[in-house]
Amino acid sequence: MATGVAAAAAPTPNPNNYTASGVTIENVATSSFTDPANSAQTITGTSNTVRTTVLPLPGFDIVYGSGAADGGGTDSNKANGINSAIAAPDYRTDIKPGDTVTNTYYLVNNGNTPLNVQIAANTTGNTAANATSGIGSLSPSAVTYTYADSAGTAVTANNGTVTLPVNAYITVTQSFVVPAGAAPGTLYGASPVGTVVGTGTTANGVTTGQTLGEGQTVSSGTPSAAPAATTDLQFTVVKIYDPVLANSPTAPGGNVTPPGTTTPTPGYTATTPPTTGNGAPPTSGTAPGTTLITVSGDQQFAYPPADTETANPDVVRFKNTVTNGGTLTDTISLLPVNSTGAGAVTGFTKTSTGTYTGTNADGKTVTVQFLDANNNPIDSVTVGAKASADYTTQVTYPDSNSLPNQHVLDLIIKATSGNNPNVSDLTTDTIQPTQAQFGDTSSLTSPPTNTLAVNPNTAQSQTGTPGSNVSYAMSVANTGTYTDSYTLSGYVTVTLKDNSTRTVPVVYSGTNVTQTGTTTVNGVTFNTYTVSNVAPNTSAPLTATVTIPADAAATGTSAAAGTLPLPAPTLQQTASSVYSDKTTKGPGSGLSLTDTNNLLVVSVAGGVVTGKFTQTTGAAENPPTPAANTQKVTGNPGVPSSGAPSATEIGNPAGYDALATQGYLPQQAYKYDIIAKNNYNTGISNFRLSDKLQRGLQYVSATCTVYSSDQANKTVVTSPTVATAAGTGADAGTTTVTCAATTLQPGQIEILEITVKVQ
Repeated sequence: MATGVAAAAAPTPNPNNYTASGVTIENVATSSFTDPANSAQTITGTSNTVRTTVLPLPGFDIVYGSGAADGGGTDSNKANGINSAIAAPDYRTDIKPGDTVTNTYYLVNNGNTPLNVQIAANTTGNTAANATSGIGSLSPSAVTYTYADSAGTAVTANNGTVTLPVNAYITVTQSFVVPAGAAPGTLYGASPVGTVVGTGTTANGVTTGQTLGEGQTVSSGTPSAAPAATTDLQFTVVKIYDPVLANSPTAPGGNVTPPGTTTPTPGYTATTPPTTGNGAPPTSGTAPGTTLITVSGDQQFAYPPADTETANPDVVRFKNTVTNGGTLTDTISLLPVNSTGAGAVTGFTKTSTGTYTGTNADGKTVTVQFLDANNNPIDSVTVGAKASADYTTQVTYPDSNSLPNQHVLDLIIKATSGNNPNVSDLTTDTIQPTQAQFGDTSSLTSPPTNTLAVNPNTAQSQTGTPGSNVSYAMSVANTGTYTDSYTLSGYVTVTLKDNSTRTVPVVYSGTNVTQTGTTTVNGVTFNTYTVSNVAPNTSAPLTATVTIPADAAATGTSAAAGTLPLPAPTLQQTASSVYSDKTTKGPGSGLSLTDTNNLLVVSVAGGVVTGKFTQTTGAAENPPTPAANTQKVTGNPGVPSSGAPSATEIGNPAGYDALATQGYLPQQAYKYDIIAKNNYNTGISNFRLSDKLQRGLQYVSATCTVYSSDQANKTVVTSPTVATAAGTGADAGTTTVTCAATTLQPGQIEILEITVKVQ
């Protein structure tokens, strides 16, 4: 009997669209510019021609005709070679001794040059890993290969070597006969393996004497590192039919990926149990929603997602199948039996038809109920000769999300033949609850967090200057029973010097932390991150970094209202379980943890710039506007220099000079402007401007004004009073002019304008 499968769509050769080897590429550069002798004319020119010849870049692969990934598509197969974890149709059961097994592959050219590929059979895989796996003895010489091009025309091989054109693929058909003496349950398999012998870097791109394998490329004629011995095998595996009585998980019918991994595993997805009928679970909505269930041998593993409700019990349903391999109809009784270990459930008592209660390690009640296809409780399943029947095992247990110490629940189900009570079979249903913690890194030592470095109840306060980065030591801990990943997002609302606010994102880093998405808060879109594959009872240390805006206002060290000058803002941080994400698991689900007790303290930074300017001839601006004219004043006291002022400098007003070179006649009135700017990131109080008029100057009048900024659209904030004081003693003949004390907010300026005469 010949067994085979139809091929999936052929792969695309040369997927990177490499230019074919040997092609010559020519390139000419051009330039253009205005003729310096004639501004109305543009001159253009060209460079010399450069030529590039494309060299060979070989690459090829052998892939399943079914479309499955290399190596069988599973990590376990990559490690073990021949392994029943290979997905159907490349793994086939119920094969009989003497059957002929065929399978289709594609040999695809992924490079830019023709290749001569030698194909041989591997029938052992990783023999060390398979030493006790019951693999049958299949000689490589028993495996045959035939070839055809994309049009289906036969391709001739020369001693196992076939020519693979560029931009092409070849269909490879593998065939072998199962030995007549094959024992029931034995695995047999074969995988094609391709190699290319180097003929020179200008021929097929591989140095003579070297060998190119599947999935390799070359650099300067040297092949890259080869994959591990069994990571690029494509085994066709068969299992010899073994008719026996088995009580086992229902055939999954597909693959699922457990949380925290990227590895497909046989299994299925159980939806929320119905809330009507004799087998009804607790109140509607209290079940944890869609549950991933994987199948491994004779054991099922359920990964119930977290839910936001903790008062009512959770429910998981397992699918099971009873198979009667005998020749008589049999009534198979079902019974939960005691398990052992940390997840033990023991002491079962029957309470009604098909319903039993037991006790878990916490001393809590666990209910096991067997149901038929109509949700009716049953004690047994009647199975015809050489037939199978399905039943559901429904487990109701205390809400796990409210428990600080998570552990598995192991339910062992015993199926016993009614025809012969001495014949029975066991299957195991395991529930793995989840939980997590998110907060500041600490050194907790009390159970159950003796291995976890996180404390959700502590707080951090980090201080930084505007424009600097501050970091917080955070951790997310997996206190559940299965590996999971967590989405991280955070922000802080910072008050700026102009009293507006800005939403600043939190950037997360650490081992296995990557940027995976975005979110929007207060109209600001920023990145979210994922910390991947956090194992049970371990924590993932994180660094949460905030970049303080350069124009951030200073804060106090407390978040209390009324703290001066401003309350310290609080970081808003969230860690959400990826597997329990409510967007995929439905309303009521989701494990969302927050940390809202970390403060951002912005320290005082900046200074006050003060400058003095003399009125020049011509009309003076009133009020004067410091602007980007020809001079600027920096520092305190001000030092004049040229150039436009920056945000931390003062420019001379129009009609004023910082260099004091202007001369005046006696009794000619003119003005001084003394200007100060608050460049701190916080307000300053009791601020005064004062000027001591030296002998020879006669005081006429003065005004003092505080403006909102030094920009053209500034507004008047206040007008402090001006006081004068005549000097005495050694200071006789001088006059001191002073503005009354006032508060100067960030960015505000104060101008003391004094009119004088030369005596």
